[in-house]
Amino acid sequence: MAENEIAKHIDAAYKAAKQPNTHWLHRLKEVLIEILIIVFAVTISIWFHNWSDSLHEQREAKEFLRGLKVDLQGDIASAKNDSDFYATQLYRLRYFLRVGNGDTLNADSMIAYQSVLFSNTSLEPHISRYEGLKGSGKFGIIENTDLLNNIINLHEVTIKHVQMLDGYYTDFANRMGGFFQENAQLNPNGSKITNAQKFIRMPRMRFLDMYGISFISLNVLNYHDSCIVQCQKLIGQIDKELQ
Repeated sequence: MAENEIAKHIDAAYKAAKQPNTHWLHRLKEVLIEILIIVFAVTISIWFHNWSDSLHEQREAKEFLRGLKVDLQGDIASAKNDSDFYATQLYRLRYFLRVGNGDTLNADSMIAYQSVLFSNTSLEPHISRYEGLKGSGKFGIIENTDLLNNIINLHEVTIKHVQMLDGYYTDFANRMGGFFQENAQLNPNGSKITNAQKFIRMPRMRFLDMYGISFISLNVLNYHDSCIVQCQKLIGQIDKELQ
């Protein structure tokens, strides 16, 4: 519609310029009027288009933030589960280290805690929505710069660092499992470690215990807690943005 109106006024300006038997000042006046009408029409058309785009982007941003809030709630639950896992592993490693340093091994505790020799976990963040926005190049729809920076920092720094630490712990668990396979002796049906106390007191096992305790207490738990706190703060920012 706007293009047709502009074309009509261009044609009118052309005809006005070519009017025979008309003083040139009158023709100039008619041409200028048509040009002003064209400029006004173009300006209005551009403004309306930009306004429409802006409304669409605002709707996209709100839809993204509502979905991101759900993703973050899932990330918090996942990070808390992982944090609980690491807290349990830390308790078990400390118990084994005490046995390694001279305490008597309780047979029931060995059975209850021996999964520390094989277990690992990994944060599985809900990042498909974030990656989709990132891949589309539409970060600009989030007009709140502080909110956008916090979203990017969480996904590009904190979550990736947590996943990296999870990977390091998986490597550690693999070393523990390998050491177990090389040194532990099992009864015929494989249900019990027959040399458990001796095995736990081996220097290599004590070193692995100390390494695991240090790694979990000084790195893994701290970063999982930081991830949870950042997710919670980000949800608070999103709630304010959606008000």
